[in-house]
Amino acid sequence: MSNETPLDEAQNTALRCRQLERERNALLAIAILIFCIATLQRIGQRVYAISVWDPTRGEFVERAYLPQRAQAEEVLATLTENARKRHPFYRSAPVDFQEAEPGFQEPVAIRRVRRTVPLPAGKSGADLPVQRAVQGLTPVLHVQVKAVSLFDAEKDRPLVVLPSEGMVEEAKDTRLDNVGRKVSQDIKAPDYLVEAPAFLQKVATRHVVWPVDKVLTVAQAVDYLTHGEAPAMHVVQAGESLAAIAAKYGARVSDLAEWNPGRALNMLRAGDKLVVRRPEAPLTVLTVERRVIREMVDGRRTGHKVTVEIRRHDGQQKAKTVVGREPVR
Repeated sequence: MSNETPLDEAQNTALRCRQLERERNALLAIAILIFCIATLQRIGQRVYAISVWDPTRGEFVERAYLPQRAQAEEVLATLTENARKRHPFYRSAPVDFQEAEPGFQEPVAIRRVRRTVPLPAGKSGADLPVQRAVQGLTPVLHVQVKAVSLFDAEKDRPLVVLPSEGMVEEAKDTRLDNVGRKVSQDIKAPDYLVEAPAFLQKVATRHVVWPVDKVLTVAQAVDYLTHGEAPAMHVVQAGESLAAIAAKYGARVSDLAEWNPGRALNMLRAGDKLVVRRPEAPLTVLTVERRVIREMVDGRRTGHKVTVEIRRHDGQQKAKTVVGREPVR
């Protein structure tokens, strides 16, 4: 017969319950710890993600991961500096375009996230993640700078973009001078120009924010303003006729003959390339000259002289008009 009193039995029962509760809590703590470890392994460590806006998806997409925020900022600064240094103007005159920091063409964000990502490590130490991120983001991000555009005011579109207003003016003056000089060489006394060369279109100068890789030098701008885009080409397919090719591009067969001098267009073969659209200069230079000549009637001189005004577009005669007539003294 047990000597335990009801009080002792109650105390022992309470003791066993507390022991069971401690064991249960210990098991629960172990389970929670295992769950936390598994979760941490799944979601990874805290890093800084450089995210770029993807317009097709309508959201930011993480493109690179860095252990520290300072490294992420260094990546963006390095991308900006590298893009500017690729420009010939920056290499010859190491100054910031318009002394501004417009940033990137694409929206960019640096965010702290928890990710399982293999952060590079190796001989370069802390610099290696920055180098890898710069390499990966170079084709993705396009650096913009403040620059100056020569603008077609009538069509409301930029023609060329250069680093400064002075370079825009230099490009304009060079384009005008080249045509004016060519026309002047063809003029003989008593011919003379009555107007300085001027653009046929109305142009303006505007400050813009522009991708640095599309900012031109003066020489590049003059070449584009003179010749326009590269000519459009067509690869001849088997069975194509010259008339069909011309019709496809809204041209005439005579146009194709003019744009492809020296080509035997009646002997085309599959794979041959043809110029199918002649480039046009974005800006046309207008020159006006006056020529004083003796009036001729039926091949004989009269007692009068006439003043003829000749208008040229890029040196090519477009109109010839008699603007004055007076007797020879």
